[in-house]
Amino acid sequence: MNIETLKAKHGVEFITITNDVGLEVVLSNYGASIYQLKMDLEEMILTPKSFETFYHNSRYYGLTIGRIAGRVKNAVMNIGDKTYQLEANEGTNSLHGGFHSIAFKKWRTQVVNKKEYIIVRFYLTTKKGEAGYPGKCEYIVSYKVHAEDNILQVKYDAVCKEDTYIALTNHAYFNLGNDKDILNHRLRIKADEVSTFDENDFCINGYIPVDNTIYDFRQPKLLKKDIADKELHSIKWLNGYDHRFHLNTIPKEEANISLDNGNYKLDVYTDFDSVHVYTAGFTEHEMLITDENDDIYKGVTLECSSLAPEFKKAKEHYTYHVKYVFRRKSDEN
Repeated sequence: MNIETLKAKHGVEFITITNDVGLEVVLSNYGASIYQLKMDLEEMILTPKSFETFYHNSRYYGLTIGRIAGRVKNAVMNIGDKTYQLEANEGTNSLHGGFHSIAFKKWRTQVVNKKEYIIVRFYLTTKKGEAGYPGKCEYIVSYKVHAEDNILQVKYDAVCKEDTYIALTNHAYFNLGNDKDILNHRLRIKADEVSTFDENDFCINGYIPVDNTIYDFRQPKLLKKDIADKELHSIKWLNGYDHRFHLNTIPKEEANISLDNGNYKLDVYTDFDSVHVYTAGFTEHEMLITDENDDIYKGVTLECSSLAPEFKKAKEHYTYHVKYVFRRKSDEN
């Protein structure tokens, strides 16, 4: 088990943790992020090629997103008789917390180094009114890497001084083994319902059953199977999957989500009640560390989060967990 810290420009740090069985995780205090993740030296997520691309991170590569992940319609949040005008950074909507999202902050860092694991905790405090949100808010995002298991655990904790809505997530784009794209990745999601959208602003307006639809991933399905279906290209906001799935309640020892490409498999366990799947269907991923091609479907996000922004009273904690378990398919034989 090894850990190294590299200090970069603008007060940004990169913390590299290498375990004893093939997993390497590079974390950063910028956005409490997963900057890079490797298994057997193979890339498992998309990583910007240059520091400047990462620092001016308009595609949220690996960043922690909040105070509200997803879109807030018309950038307006109502709590009781109070209305809060949030930052509108995507048309009239607020996306992923606005221009001053916690994703674009430098967090404080604490490292706990044990023989069996290493924990890196990132801390951030935002002021009342920042990005339009009520109340001073304190965030802790903790990453735990195990020495003898290829497991990365994430814990989210936040508490605000005033009543608020909150929904946190991580926005890493997975591509197991740096395939040309993720079309030959097989995805399974234990979810009976999927989101629908307002076609005018692409905000979520409800959920429908996945039965007999192209959104049924309850059995493993290749992402390429239905990704060209006209329904996934029917409005300007869509060019593939960009949908939130309502996760079923299952025993905690079962994975909620699985992704594999025939060589590697990722199982995701979480106590969040949803996952947002985005297959990156736009030519937006230039300057990646693995190549310079500006192709579509280079990665897929598995944004575990709250089904809808969760209301929390003042001083009430928002706490959730995600566990990523990486396996070699050859180990299963």
